[in-house]
Amino acid sequence: MCITKNLQIGKYEELRQYFDELDSKAAAPLSFSDCENKAIRYVLNLETGKLRKDMKLEYLIEAGANLGIKDLDISTVLMNLIDNAIEACERDMLENAVISLKIKDGGSYVFITVTNPVSNAETTMRLFEEGTSKQDVKRHGYGKQIVSAIAEKHNGAIKYSAEDGLFRADVMLEKDEQNE
Repeated sequence: MCITKNLQIGKYEELRQYFDELDSKAAAPLSFSDCENKAIRYVLNLETGKLRKDMKLEYLIEAGANLGIKDLDISTVLMNLIDNAIEACERDMLENAVISLKIKDGGSYVFITVTNPVSNAETTMRLFEEGTSKQDVKRHGYGKQIVSAIAEKHNGAIKYSAEDGLFRADVMLEKDEQNE
């Protein structure tokens, strides 16, 4: 299944079924039992499995089981941001890298922050603005567009910055009353 293509053409029901099937096959959460939200818990488990042994994903989730955002949307945003953080740490060959995720329920909005260390903030921002650091530009570099589209869909905003050895992505999504 091509997740990006299905997202772009609006096949949300097929994507939801796909993620539900993956969730049913996923191993039981190991250390994430404090996260009540099923979609976030799934992403944390999936992304933790992608980390090198010397990398760590720290998180602070200040949200309940019902986030007010469709599972597909929150999962897509988190997977793109965390995947980008992991790839940046690997590209920069950073040892003992710590990626940080914070999610806060702020009333009518959900706030998401992902940070990761970088060896050179200026170079990281240049590569990020170019879309991808990978050789195959036809198959990579869509994550930023996907996250932006979801932020726009939820009357939100997204901001990227890099300074003092950290890359930071801040996303704000307005809750959907139908999903509360």
